[in-house]
Amino acid sequence: MPGINLSQTAQQKTGIRKHAIFGKGLIAIIIVLLLAVAAWRGLAFWEQRIDGEIAAIEAETAKVRAGFGGEQADKVADFQFRLDTIGESFGDKVYPADMLRSLEGLMLSGVDLSEYSFDANKRTISIAGQVDSFLIIAQQMAILKRTPGFASLSVDSLEREETGKIGFRFSINLAGTL
Repeated sequence: MPGINLSQTAQQKTGIRKHAIFGKGLIAIIIVLLLAVAAWRGLAFWEQRIDGEIAAIEAETAKVRAGFGGEQADKVADFQFRLDTIGESFGDKVYPADMLRSLEGLMLSGVDLSEYSFDANKRTISIAGQVDSFLIIAQQMAILKRTPGFASLSVDSLEREETGKIGFRFSINLAGTL
C-alpha cells in the first residue's frame, strides 16, 4: 500500500505510556479494603460494648435475685397462698345484685318485672312479671335460653289477668360456671 508509513518517530514513541504499579483500580481496591476493615472494627467495638452492658445487667439481676431469699421469699409465698385461697372461695359465688343487673339488660321493652328472687343453694332465679302479648313472652324466653350463664328455663305459670295483661313466672337454673 503506497503512502502508509509503518515506522514510528521519536515523538510518537514518547506518547506510549507505561502502566504504573499504583493504578486507579488498585487504589480503589485498597480504599474499599480499608473501609471494610474500619467497618469490621466498628462492629467489633459495638459488640464488645453491648456485651459489657449485658454483663452489667446480668450482674445486677443476680445481685437482686440474691436479695430475694429467706424472710422476703416467705412473705411473697404466704401472700400468694392467701390470694389463691381468696380466689378459690370467691370463684363459685353468685351475687344476686349482679344477676339482677344482668337480667335487666336482657329484658325486652314491654316486660314489666314484678318479682325477683334468687336461691343460692339451688342456684335458681325466679322472676315474675306482666306483658301485653304472648309474642313478647316467646321472644323473652328465647333470649333467656340463649344466655350463656343460664342452664335451663322453665315456665312456672302463664295466665291472662283481669287487666288484659299476661302474667308469667319463670324459673331459671344457673349454669355451673358463670
